Amino acid sequence: MIHQKNQGLSAARNSGTKASVGKYIAYIDSDDWVSRDYISHQVALAEYYDADIVAVRQQSVWDGRAPEKANYDEETVTCYNREEALETMIYGYKLQTSACKLFKRNIIINHPFPVGELYEDAAIMFYVFHDAETIVVSNLPLYCYRRRRGSIINERFDPRHLVILDHSNQLYDFIKKEYPHLLQAAGYRCAYSVTEIAPKIVATNDRKMFRYIQKELCAHYNDLIHNPRAKNKIKIRGFAIKHGMIMTRLEIKTETILKRLMGKTLYGGQ
Repeated sequence: MIHQKNQGLSAARNSGTKASVGKYIAYIDSDDWVSRDYISHQVALAEYYDADIVAVRQQSVWDGRAPEKANYDEETVTCYNREEALETMIYGYKLQTSACKLFKRNIIINHPFPVGELYEDAAIMFYVFHDAETIVVSNLPLYCYRRRRGSIINERFDPRHLVILDHSNQLYDFIKKEYPHLLQAAGYRCAYSVTEIAPKIVATNDRKMFRYIQKELCAHYNDLIHNPRAKNKIKIRGFAIKHGMIMTRLEIKTETILKRLMGKTLYGGQ
């Protein structure tokens, strides 16, 4: 048991990582929960595939709703090398957070989480994947991420949210140096980060802040619009942001209506 002054999520993870002595490390946030065999199943996959990182599917569960049960007979396992995993993470598929993963200690211990920042996973995860040889992903939903209104990420705009743009730009510089053929993907990630925080800023009607993120988006606009892997709904929001706050506000209202009419799952896949 470690006792320390409350310094936030990153400091707690860093202290636990430093004090650990085992071969593997997993992080479980205090308001989430996992299946009974969450650790043992990932360790089994890590040993079988000699993997440096193992991930299972993270399912979002809103308060009051029952989680999806795992069907082990329908498990599929995908193996990635570091480059494939980085590209998958950049596009936001399966691998972007530290939750729902098992890491070899000798890899994750070299990359402490930034203390006092939001989106702490985005700050280090690309370095972690760069150090890994084999990454294994299972489709089993063994990690339950509790979604609730008023959480740090879901709350109204705070200037601290802008750090996601810094993390994305750091990723872009890293990819430019180490994996230049993935530069369009990294540029997409920078633009995508703008589309994520834009609704919070539009809600404040802060035109100066909007112009700031608009400039950030325009720097990588072509990597978004001309990217065949970018989802249409992200391209539409990027187009709206480029053309101003009024159009962005209209696009956000339209998306809200479509989600209500079509359902989040159906609309979110487009």
